[in-house]
Amino acid sequence: RGKRASKIICAWSLFPDKEDNEFFEYKFAPRFQNKTDEIIKDFWINFASSGFELTLNQTPQMSLFDGWNVRGDALHLTSRDTHKFAPQNFLEPFEIIIKLRKNLPEHGAWLYISYGIPNSKKIELDYRLTYKELKKFVDGSDHSGQKFLKYMGMTTNSFWKTKIFRLFSN
Repeated sequence: RGKRASKIICAWSLFPDKEDNEFFEYKFAPRFQNKTDEIIKDFWINFASSGFELTLNQTPQMSLFDGWNVRGDALHLTSRDTHKFAPQNFLEPFEIIIKLRKNLPEHGAWLYISYGIPNSKKIELDYRLTYKELKKFVDGSDHSGQKFLKYMGMTTNSFWKTKIFRLFSN
C-alpha cells in the first residue's frame, strides 16, 4: 500500500478496421502518457495474448526500448537508460493486429498488458472473452474496431460496465 499510484496512463489508438469473407481485422496500439510534471526513467511494459490470431508490429518508438518478443504474441520491454519520458508526452512502441475469424475456433481469448515505473504501483490490464462472448460479437451487427475495443472492455475501467455492455449489445 505504500506505493504511489501509477503516473502513467494507457489509452488506445485505433486504426481503420478491415473485413473480408473470413476475417474481421482490428489494428490498435497502446498509447502510454506520462501524466506528471516529472521526467520518468525506467519505464517497463509487458504484453501477452492467447486465443487470437495476432501480429505485433514495432513503431519507430520501439527504438527507445530494450526487450524481446516471445513467439510473436508476448513482449517484455524496458526503456533504455538514455531515454527520458518527458512530462505529458506519449509513447506508442507497438501496434496490435488481431484477425478474428468469422468461423471461430471453439475457445476463448485474452490480452494482458502490465506496465510501470519504480516506486509506483504497477498497472495490469487484463481483457478476456469466452468463446460464447466472442461468438456473440461475431454474430452481432456492429463489427467496428471501436465496438471491438469496447466489447473487450478496453474503453472502460469497470468490469461490470463491460459485462452489462456485452449482455445488451447485439
